[in-house]
Amino acid sequence: MSLEAYCEKSVRGLQDVGERVVAMYREFENGGYVKIESSVLKEVLGSSGHEVSVLINSKIAKGKGILYEMIRSTRAKDSKTRWKVLIMDKLTMKIVSWACKMSDVTDQGVSLLEDIYKRRQPLPSMDAIYFMQPTKENVVMFLSDMSGRSPLYKKAYVFFSSPISKDLVNQIKSDTSIVPR
Repeated sequence: MSLEAYCEKSVRGLQDVGERVVAMYREFENGGYVKIESSVLKEVLGSSGHEVSVLINSKIAKGKGILYEMIRSTRAKDSKTRWKVLIMDKLTMKIVSWACKMSDVTDQGVSLLEDIYKRRQPLPSMDAIYFMQPTKENVVMFLSDMSGRSPLYKKAYVFFSSPISKDLVNQIKSDTSIVPR
């Protein structure tokens, strides 16, 4: 095979692999689950799929551990409510669905997963765990949920997916519509 033919074949092969990786990424971005074949990983990364699979599995295990620790930290010994509601934005919903199965979450005492931007039914006898990005929009939604005489939930535990700015912390601290519980 001539050098030109070899290069052309290699380029076509890489384009094919690249198209498959882009398709898998788009499926993942749209909330789908992606099973990456070890042969594709080997072509793309030049390593065995097993090494990458171990890396992916260790990241999933770390994600589960962090999520479990977040949920466990909300358990109070004197609390009469066992079940909680987990409220998330689109990104944190993807993180949780990527790292855990629904049964993993319910085993930790979460009975319901909710999107912060959808209308939700008030559950004043239940505690809520908010897991969200530290954005102004998310903080406004959280404050709206918990303000006034009839908040949506009994208590709220708030966790952010990344560090929160001082401005947003001050916004939460200065909001007088939230009643301490």
